Amino acid sequence: MKNFFLFPALLIGFFLQAQEETQKREIFNIAIRGGLNSASFSSVESDSKTAFYLGISLPLEFTRFYTLNPEINYSAQGAKNVVYEGYNNQGNHEIIKKDIDANYISLNIINRFTAKNVFIEFGPGLDFLDKTKDYNYNGVDLTFNLGVGFNISNKITIQGRLKKGVISAIDSYQVNNNYYYSENGYNHVLSLGVQYKL
Repeated sequence: MKNFFLFPALLIGFFLQAQEETQKREIFNIAIRGGLNSASFSSVESDSKTAFYLGISLPLEFTRFYTLNPEINYSAQGAKNVVYEGYNNQGNHEIIKKDIDANYISLNIINRFTAKNVFIEFGPGLDFLDKTKDYNYNGVDLTFNLGVGFNISNKITIQGRLKKGVISAIDSYQVNNNYYYSENGYNHVLSLGVQYKL
C-alpha cells in the first residue's frame, strides 16, 4: 500500500521541482556573437583567407540540457588564389588565380546540447550573398553547421564551428570582357569566436 502512494508522490515532486527550475531560468535570451573566420572553397584549388563574423542569437533555453539558437549573422567569406581557366583576347588558354571576397547574411537554426559547461551544436543555415565584385555567384547557399563550445560563465561562451555549403558558390570571373571559369567550389568555413548573453 505504501508503494502505491510512494510513486505518485515522487512523480508530483519531480514535476514541481522541474517547474520551479523552469520558472527560475530565463527561457528567452538575447546574445551577441562575433569572431574570426578561416574561409575557403572545397572541391576547387584555393587558399584559405582570414575574415570575420558578427551576429545576434536568440537562445531559447528549454531545459538545462537543450537550447534552440536562432541566429542572424554577417559572415565575411571567400578564398585566396582561386584557380580559374579561360581564354584571353588572343584566344590563348590561360590559367589565372584570383582572391575572392564574398559576404553573406546567414540565417541559422542551431540545436545545442549541454553537459555541465561543455556543449555540442549543429543545425542548418541559409546564406544570402550580400556583395561581391566581378564574379558570378549563386546568390543563395544552403549550409550545415557543426560546432563545440564552452560556457565560461552564465553570460560568456567560447565557440568553434565548421560551416559547409552544399550549393556551389562560384561560377565565373570576368575581366576585360573575358570570362574565366572554375570548378564547382563549395563554401568551407572554420570559425572561432565568443558569444555574450545580454
